Amino acid sequence: MVDEEIREHPEKEIYSAIEEIEKIILFNKNNSNSMRHYQHPYGSYKNEFFNEKITNYTCNDISVLLCIKDRPERFKIFYSFLESFLIKYNINLIIAEGKSDNIIDKQLFIKNNNVHHYLIDLGNKWSRSVLLNFAADKCNTEILILSDVDFIYSQAFWSNIEKMINKVNLNKVLIGLPLYETHDTYSSNNKLVREKYESFSACYLIKKDIFLNVGGFNTRFTGYGWEERELQKRLKLNNFFIFYSGLEYPDTYVLHYSHSNSFGRDSLTNKINLKLWKEQKLKKIEFKTNLS
Repeated sequence: MVDEEIREHPEKEIYSAIEEIEKIILFNKNNSNSMRHYQHPYGSYKNEFFNEKITNYTCNDISVLLCIKDRPERFKIFYSFLESFLIKYNINLIIAEGKSDNIIDKQLFIKNNNVHHYLIDLGNKWSRSVLLNFAADKCNTEILILSDVDFIYSQAFWSNIEKMINKVNLNKVLIGLPLYETHDTYSSNNKLVREKYESFSACYLIKKDIFLNVGGFNTRFTGYGWEERELQKRLKLNNFFIFYSGLEYPDTYVLHYSHSNSFGRDSLTNKINLKLWKEQKLKKIEFKTNLS
């Protein structure tokens, strides 16, 4: 069984993190000069992407796309927080799971018509790119949230997301959502990798037609790492803007259930993916749902 690094009281930790993050957000709202938690080099803020209400999207137009392999215990945590929102806001959850010996328990959601589960055989490979592309291909809503199994969505997120998607020009942007760690995260050499509650973008919202038209994620990327930056590069070449929502809509935050080596930057796979990212110069690629 794969070690999923689940701490003793994950729900308590998550609720505690939500409480602390909401204090930070409230403080920053009341102190205009305190913007450290909302700035990130992978996203920017420009007024021209805001309008008065220009669309009439609801949460019903959103699908959360989840890629997963060998993480059944983490899925229980993920789903325990999302289940009530799926029903309350009529959101779709599309699960693309890599086939393994540790399949998630379908009994958790078997009677929920908003959940769609697909099992994909990638052999002994793992590819975030393939699984999220597969989920996007099966999705029938206009808006996608590209998610991982350790992303936790709070009530604040679903209470504020409709306002944001109706005031940001989604025909022009990939939106990076504020993502906060639930816990201090350390690397293998005990170095603090990311300070608790320091926001950044690794969870994205995008229109499905834009995602598919540029080719989705490049399925030459295996494992995870740099596939999202390569997608951003292609979007920018096609005159799309990478927009970070935390400055204007800080309440649309997501929690990352922290774990050691969260970012895997020393792995061989990561180095290969980094090389692919640097070499990529195409505006569009073929959309695929299998390893290239």
